Amino acid sequence: ERDASVPAGATTASKADGSLFTLADGLVQALLERLLRPLVVGIIAEEDSASLHIDAPPYVVCGLTVPAPLEPLVTAAVQQVDAIATGWGPAALPLDLVAVIDPIDGTKEFGSGKGEQCTICVGLASAQGDAVGGVVYRPLDLPAPTWAVGCANQGLARSHLRPTATHQGFLCSAGRVSPFVEELAVRMGLPMLPAGGAGNKVLMLLEGAGGAYIQDRGVSRWDTCGPQAVLEAHGG
Repeated sequence: ERDASVPAGATTASKADGSLFTLADGLVQALLERLLRPLVVGIIAEEDSASLHIDAPPYVVCGLTVPAPLEPLVTAAVQQVDAIATGWGPAALPLDLVAVIDPIDGTKEFGSGKGEQCTICVGLASAQGDAVGGVVYRPLDLPAPTWAVGCANQGLARSHLRPTATHQGFLCSAGRVSPFVEELAVRMGLPMLPAGGAGNKVLMLLEGAGGAYIQDRGVSRWDTCGPQAVLEAHGG
């Protein structure tokens, strides 16, 4: 629900490619970078890291200034993240891994009131580019957030998901679907199940809400690294 004290339009902008950017995209990425930077050798993320400024108010992310009514929330979040990062201690040497971050996977859905389809995706990639670990977190799911974490080579596969479903359909984009995917679904005899967000669709696979998912266009490393690692750790 939108805070009435925050002016309409103060929390969103359009990127150069016409896609939606929200204040949440920038803030979540800035906080995750702040948390993970001591632990990894590099970070790849969707938004421009150089444009994220949350050391002190006024907070500015990708040209959007955090409205004054929201500043206390950001300050509290920064303090909590710093407390966790401090807790890593000197033994937390950097891993030979790169963190790959999608701060809001499904920004279009997030901006249109479909928050239950949005995820925060964090992956860990090896120097060879392999997805070796990840977490996919669905923060706005109801009645409580749902998530899955996985690292196959460490035998780690944990989750808190929606009740198991039995829809063995073909998960696909809620937007444009390629002719290849349409034809493949027909050949497999599976109905199309449109849904937003790559991370969300991978969680739906784990929940049994879909039997297959192929993303054959428009993917970026931050879309797929975390979800791929999670899916493989759970046997996919």
